[in-house]
Amino acid sequence: MAKAKTPNYTEKQTNAIVEAYNAVLDADQETRDAVVDQLAAEFGRKRRSIIAKLAKETSYVTKEKKSTVTGRPAQKKEAMADSLREASGMKLAGIENSNKTAIAELLSFFESEQEPETDPEDNTEV
Repeated sequence: MAKAKTPNYTEKQTNAIVEAYNAVLDADQETRDAVVDQLAAEFGRKRRSIIAKLAKETSYVTKEKKSTVTGRPAQKKEAMADSLREASGMKLAGIENSNKTAIAELLSFFESEQEPETDPEDNTEV
């Protein structure tokens, strides 16, 4: 005769975990992490177990991945190329063939570009 598997969490515990996490769903990542740590301590479980339960219940929000190259949120090269075209106002055919670092540098240049400097004496462009 097969032994019945006992669940790790009761339905009441599951509801409490999901409810507590959903209460801070719109908060920043640090707040959500603090709630996960608090739930782990409250239920005597590991942090990873609480995260797995939330993921199974489709409530867990994953951390935003950051690029190791730029330190910004990760982006596909095609999306960066589209942003560069928009920022520069040029077609830039074949820019997707450039490496991601070069596209990121060009993009930051065009995003930081200021209004043309004017000479305060005669109010003309320098």
